[in-house]
Amino acid sequence: MLALDLVNTRDATGDHLATPEGLAAWLAGHGIEAPAGRAVRQAVHEVRAAVTEVVRALRAGEAPPQDARAALTVRRELAWDGERLTERPAPAGPGPAARVRAQLAAAAIDLLVGLDPATVHECGAPDCTRLFVPAHPRRRWCSDACGNRVRVTRYYHRHKGGGP
Repeated sequence: MLALDLVNTRDATGDHLATPEGLAAWLAGHGIEAPAGRAVRQAVHEVRAAVTEVVRALRAGEAPPQDARAALTVRRELAWDGERLTERPAPAGPGPAARVRAQLAAAAIDLLVGLDPATVHECGAPDCTRLFVPAHPRRRWCSDACGNRVRVTRYYHRHKGGGP
């Protein structure tokens, strides 16, 4: 889920989109073609902040802030893919930053509309702040790595005396 992947780019270890290299790698990893310049980085950070605010408000049972909802406004347009009409986000202005903002905002809207906040979980690992929608209702960790870390720590404490 692109929108949750975007939220999870800022976690306990830092901001993974703080550098042009980190942003370029993240964009490429999600199939988004855009230069990792200052304007694109600012657009991505603004959308990330808005999605984070909306998700956190929904999880707390509160109304999402109006400014966060406004930051995720996107127009849609019809496009021709060579065989049929498709729908895509329409950039609010010229340039790659507007295109990236529109694409990320559209992904956020797709996730958030109809989202049951109870399905979004925070990772159960003590050193992880990532959000995820579990594939299985009993899943407690965002990734196998977090789950393994918790299980290894628990095993260590059980067999080395003391602890959980």
